[in-house]
Amino acid sequence: MAKQQFFTEDELQRRLKVRNFTVLLVYVFVAFYFLVNGEALLSPYWEPSWTLVIIIYMVGVALFLLATDKIPMKYKEQETPITDSVIGGSLAFLGATILFIVVKDLGLYFTTVTSMPVGMIPANLIFQLVIVASSEEIIFRGAIFGFLYQQYGWFVAYFGSALIFALFHYSAYAGNLYATLVAFFMGLVFAYCVDRWNIGVVISLHFAYNSFVIGATALI
Repeated sequence: MAKQQFFTEDELQRRLKVRNFTVLLVYVFVAFYFLVNGEALLSPYWEPSWTLVIIIYMVGVALFLLATDKIPMKYKEQETPITDSVIGGSLAFLGATILFIVVKDLGLYFTTVTSMPVGMIPANLIFQLVIVASSEEIIFRGAIFGFLYQQYGWFVAYFGSALIFALFHYSAYAGNLYATLVAFFMGLVFAYCVDRWNIGVVISLHFAYNSFVIGATALI
């Protein structure tokens, strides 16, 4: 695995601005593509509320990428090679998906998950990765966790970001307390993973969970 590269504050700020602008440009392009074509691509799974969701995610991601001063110093002092995020994320996605399949087969959780029609899988995977998982992790584990970590330390960052993450999903789960508690636990796990590894791993874990829940990666 490649070694982490260390830079001066000014050099890292410059590199972050270039990288953030590139990520934002690609993100906005894909998001707008889904705004225009999402209903046709994801029918019959498309919901009218998704249009507003994409717009909200775009605003949140843009605000975070433009506010690089909110990143904790421990993250700003070094830059993790992109290969580490890609490799770590790929392994995290594969491992998590296998774990979810085993848990479902044992009847411990995901008992109501059913496989999605094959033709709908590619578009849903892209939507879950680029729009949902990436957006939420940049906002919750990037902006919120990062800010809380910098200002109040790890305890508040872990539990505070997990609580906000759970409350954010409360309405989506129709007020289901059990599902909200699961979201809180996931928030803690994701916080640990971004603190221990990198945001690429967390995006992949989130992507794996969402994809399995909607049936895109759930085996019959």
